[in-house]
Amino acid sequence: MKTSLEEAVEIKQGLKESARVTRYEIADTKAIVGRKRRSRRIRHSVLNA
Repeated sequence: MKTSLEEAVEIKQGLKESARVTRYEIADTKAIVGRKRRSRRIRHSVLNA
């Protein structure tokens, strides 16, 4: 555990590269919600035409 703490400090200080980099894609929730709202409006206007 002490070794991993020392390694974390070295990475933070820029003395050492991290062995792994994990990245997660984050969905654009505003765009998704906007699309759902638009499709509801279109359906509603077609049904009431």
